[in-house]
Amino acid sequence: MIRQIEELIHATTTRRHADFPASVVEAHQRTIERHTHLDVAYSALESLRTSEEDDLRSELRARLAELADVLALADLEARLQQVGEGIYLAIPYMYTCSDKQPVYLVNRTAEEVIYIGRRLHAFASDGDDIVDYNAAGSAFADGIAASATLSPGEKLAVDEYSMGFDGDFIGTHRIRMMIRGEQVELRTRVGRLGGYSGGSLSDTPGIHLLEVAAPAT
Repeated sequence: MIRQIEELIHATTTRRHADFPASVVEAHQRTIERHTHLDVAYSALESLRTSEEDDLRSELRARLAELADVLALADLEARLQQVGEGIYLAIPYMYTCSDKQPVYLVNRTAEEVIYIGRRLHAFASDGDDIVDYNAAGSAFADGIAASATLSPGEKLAVDEYSMGFDGDFIGTHRIRMMIRGEQVELRTRVGRLGGYSGGSLSDTPGIHLLEVAAPAT
């Protein structure tokens, strides 16, 4: 039994290594190993299905989420280094991560930009119906105005994304910014699960290029 568990942990760790860029594996190898160990333990505990162990399951889930959040952000930051010049919305995600994840505005240009505000329209199919919702915010209303100027390479958390709720929707995000002294509106569409689900609208999961929005007609 011990040998089987060791083989399972080794195989799972190897698969996890393949999921990340080499720089993330090198910098976070111990975190990947800890996550794998806890994941195997949690899966074994889940198979018992005993209510007496609910507290232990909850503790393991919380620790798995903490480790996954670290790895998800490290993975996102490593992949952001590989994208072309532009301004992006980026959302971290990894199996077992926390439900709530930050939505980052990322400046991958060669000049300063200023974040002003955001609008979101999201929709999903609910059987025969379409359900949708709208949301909005601004640097001042969200209390992040002091950090709204982004130098090249910087990122700012401008919103929060719930994998359990927002992840069921496809969202059109509109971001108002000051670029080269002019106010512009940029737009991108984020697929289900932050762009990590099958059939993602982005070539790079979780990383979404913002483009100048077409003027309203």
